[in-house]
Amino acid sequence: MNDSTSVPTREGAHSLTPGEQRILTLMEQGQQRLEQRLQLLEDKLDAQGQQLKELELRAERKGTASRIRDMQLASDLQNLQGQLEQSLQKTQESMLTTLYFETNKLRTEFSERLERHNARLETVEQTLEQHGERIRDNTKALQGHATP
Repeated sequence: MNDSTSVPTREGAHSLTPGEQRILTLMEQGQQRLEQRLQLLEDKLDAQGQQLKELELRAERKGTASRIRDMQLASDLQNLQGQLEQSLQKTQESMLTTLYFETNKLRTEFSERLERHNARLETVEQTLEQHGERIRDNTKALQGHATP
């Protein structure tokens, strides 16, 4: 504390009346209590300042850890997306290959069936022609026997 706020010391106390001495003693006690309270407040302020620093450090560490987790999650998501795209591409290629082979198999089977039907149709056409010729021959023969 500076000297302008200090209470006069007891050196000149012998010229003071008992009431003044009592006031002086009370003022000295009040100043001591005030200094003690100021010291307590300064100690509390220092403790709170230290707690604030610790909280700031903890918040900074948690923020750093959170950013690291965010970056790791982003990296994991990117890797997962790449794997998913590769898997989808492989599945697509496999499905297209299977579809191609199944389509060719069906086309081959259809062509074979069509050839068999064409062969049957040709046989039916030949049979019809033969029957048609027989009918014409029989019709001519009948007309030849019917006309004297």
